[in-house]
Amino acid sequence: MSRSRFPLFGLIGLCVTIGSVSSSLLASERFDVVAVSTLPAGARVIVDGEVGGCTPLVLTLSREFVHVITVELEGYHPQTTEIRPEVDWAVLSREVLGGSLGGAVGGLVGGAVDLATGEAQRLSPAEIEWSLERVQEVGDTLLPLVATGLSGI
Repeated sequence: MSRSRFPLFGLIGLCVTIGSVSSSLLASERFDVVAVSTLPAGARVIVDGEVGGCTPLVLTLSREFVHVITVELEGYHPQTTEIRPEVDWAVLSREVLGGSLGGAVGGLVGGAVDLATGEAQRLSPAEIEWSLERVQEVGDTLLPLVATGLSGI
């Protein structure tokens, strides 16, 4: 009588799942890379109220928080956006559907743990590109309008 190997595969899957769960729970704060660029380059980047450098710049930010990023360049309008942690459904679905050696149960458990611990989240957007608009001088804006208006009199 031959013995089935399925219990052995089940045990291996359980061990892999437990290892995945424990490593996810014990992992420290998670970070993502966010690229910030402007046209023209050289704008000051302010992240959460603190100067982070000048564009082009690559930031390493925590996935646990919403971040406010502002760029400022003399003579140009400042630009601001928020970077938010969002669930990366592509990674999560690969985890759940692709699973690991643990099969479907291990994939579901691993996916649930990744979702609960924030491992399935990524900061979005991961890349920010701004074309900065020049601040118009009063003379540049009003003088042509006044000249045009006066010519019709």
